[in-house]
Amino acid sequence: LLAAATRTPAFSARAFNRAGLLWREQGDAAQALEAFRSAVRADPSLVEAYEGAASILADQGADRELVELIEMRLAAGAEPAEIARLHARMADLQLKLADRAGAKRTLVQAMEVDPDNVSHVQTLVDLYIGDKEYDEAAEALLRLAKMTASRTALRDILYRLGELYDRELANPQRAEAAYR
Repeated sequence: LLAAATRTPAFSARAFNRAGLLWREQGDAAQALEAFRSAVRADPSLVEAYEGAASILADQGADRELVELIEMRLAAGAEPAEIARLHARMADLQLKLADRAGAKRTLVQAMEVDPDNVSHVQTLVDLYIGDKEYDEAAEALLRLAKMTASRTALRDILYRLGELYDRELANPQRAEAAYR
């Protein structure tokens, strides 16, 4: 009976997770991490195992491995708010790793789940401008303008959009419209 139970991914994941908790209690981060990783491989939706591994990886500064762990967790699915949070964390890590293209892809995915997140759009604007992807930056600024309720913030966004059209995209008509 025990042999049959250990063949199920859910049982294996819980067993490895428990081992990870015990190893962590004993102060052995390496063994705990290996157990938590085994649990996540068996069942990526086991949040406690994911969080155990993520905590250790973050403490170790193992950003690349943490991105891989987040990708596994995302593949398992979760509630939309959790998916958006995971994407945001992954994008931050990708930026830290100088993976600007990956961060842009991840932020676009985050916006599919959380389309009203101003921070994601603002970060995308900055990345697009930094990478001289001006058409994409203009689209993101327009999206940001539609999301903004503050008249002062809207004025600043439209001014920035006007500068982009004027200086980088050589489109004086759109620049004039943005400046109005």
